[in-house]
Amino acid sequence: MVCRLKLGEGEYTWFEDYLTPIYLKGRLVAIQGILRNIHHKVEVQEMLKYRISHDAMTGLRSREFFEEQMERLNKQEPVSLSLAICDMNNLKRINDTLGHKMGDIYIKEAAELLKSFASDRVVISRIGGDEFTILITGMSEEEGAELIHRMKEAAANAQSVSGVTLGMSIGYAYTECSLGKVDELFAEADRKMYEIKRAKHRPNPSEGGEKERGNTLYRSLTGTRHC
Repeated sequence: MVCRLKLGEGEYTWFEDYLTPIYLKGRLVAIQGILRNIHHKVEVQEMLKYRISHDAMTGLRSREFFEEQMERLNKQEPVSLSLAICDMNNLKRINDTLGHKMGDIYIKEAAELLKSFASDRVVISRIGGDEFTILITGMSEEEGAELIHRMKEAAANAQSVSGVTLGMSIGYAYTECSLGKVDELFAEADRKMYEIKRAKHRPNPSEGGEKERGNTLYRSLTGTRHC
C-alpha cells in the first residue's frame, strides 16, 4: 500500500508499506509490516508524467496529451465539444528575417497568450512548430465561439518583442456530442483554419504546399489513434 505521511517538520513524504498477518493457532494475533520511503521514486514518476503530458518549450499540453484527450472524447465521454486549430501567421517571416531564436520567442509569447484562456474546460496544446489546438468542453456553441473570438482579438492586439503582432489563424468546429465525431471535427477545424490563412494572403504557389502540410498533420494525428 502506498500512502503519504506528514512528518515532524510539517512536510509530507510518500511511503510504501508491506503488511503480513501473523496467526497463532488459527487466530490473528498481530500484523507485521515494513515501511519504505519511496518519496524520490514518486517525485521521478510525477516528473516523467509531467514531461509526457506537457510541451517542453511552452509548458502547454503536449501533442501526446492532446491525442489521449481526443481518444477519450471520441470513445468514452459524451460532451459538447468545440475544437479549434490555431496557426501563427508570421513565424516564417520572423525566422527568415530575425532568426530562429526570435522565432522561438514568438512561439512562447503566443503560448503565454493562449495559456491565459486555459481552464478546466479549456485545454490548450502545442501539436507542432507553430500549431496549437484548443479543446473546449461543456460549453454551448455560442460560448465556444465567443471564447475563440476573444482569443483572436487578444492575439491581434498583442505586440511581440519582435515588433510583429501575434497574428493567428484559428479554425474551429462544434458538436453537441463528441462520441464518434472527433475526427470529423478535427478535419472541419483544419479546413476552416487554412481557408482563413488563404483569405489573408494573395494566392501563390506555396499555398498548395501549405495545404498539403495541413493534410499531412491531420493524417499523422488521426493515424496515431487506434480503434
